[in-house]
Amino acid sequence: MAAYPDKSSWQTVAGELLLDTLSRWKLALAGSHEGGRAGIVVEVVQEDGTPAVLKIGVPHEEGRWEAVALAAFPKGTAPQLLRQDATTWALLLESVRPGTPLRDAGLDPMEALTIGGTLHGRIASSSPVRGSTLPRVSDFAASGALRMRDRIAREADLFERLEIEPEPLHRAADELLRLADLSTAGALVHGDFNPGNIVHSMDDDSERWMVIDPKGMVGDPAYDLWPLVTQLGDPLNDPDPAGRLSEQLMVAANAAGCDPRRTAEWAFARAGQVTVWFAEDGDYDLARNEARVQALWAEVLAG
Repeated sequence: MAAYPDKSSWQTVAGELLLDTLSRWKLALAGSHEGGRAGIVVEVVQEDGTPAVLKIGVPHEEGRWEAVALAAFPKGTAPQLLRQDATTWALLLESVRPGTPLRDAGLDPMEALTIGGTLHGRIASSSPVRGSTLPRVSDFAASGALRMRDRIAREADLFERLEIEPEPLHRAADELLRLADLSTAGALVHGDFNPGNIVHSMDDDSERWMVIDPKGMVGDPAYDLWPLVTQLGDPLNDPDPAGRLSEQLMVAANAAGCDPRRTAEWAFARAGQVTVWFAEDGDYDLARNEARVQALWAEVLAG
């Protein structure tokens, strides 16, 4: 991470890293792969003819525990980790076919939420790798809250121009700190459990859903459900968006075995956090949209 502090510096050597890894691991390039926003993702064929996926990641803080998480998740809930090189952030993974993301599967939203929630529950009920030092949700939430407070203060003029009220953002930071103090659970969590990171796997023996691209943390499992509930079924454009969000919350939380209110509290806090991130990155339309999402979560909690 020190050698490549940003993606542009890493991109200057990315092609060389790919060619070197293909050669060292005796892999044949079979095609490009959808995704790859955080690195190179290509389809390959191993020396014995077995298909696989090669991922060479951009060094970044959130991705450093991906391999540990993949190894820790219960069998069948994530692609098998076949090989890794920590020095080049290279992972050789089981090929998942057809690999259709849950958000693009054309399923009824309630069915998709049940699938995602059930998968989440399987992962959260497993034990972390013994001896590993996976980051804790509580630490991530607490440090995120402090950064939020600083950003809100520094960017007060920006939020005023965007017509985003700072008060809900301050409450989100407070909620992150409160939830961090209460978070004593030691469950495995994905860290970015959105419906684009849940993919369909089908072979001659079985049909199942798997997670990809985990961030890998340990903590309160209710932390993880917010993107799944928000991004399926288009609740924001429903005639009763808060009602629809509440309904989707109950389906996903019940399937995952999570407390619905705690899940909604995390959702409110994380929506506020993402609002600040988008604003700071210059994604102003996304910031306004996420502020609306946060307001809807406030309605869910009030109801």
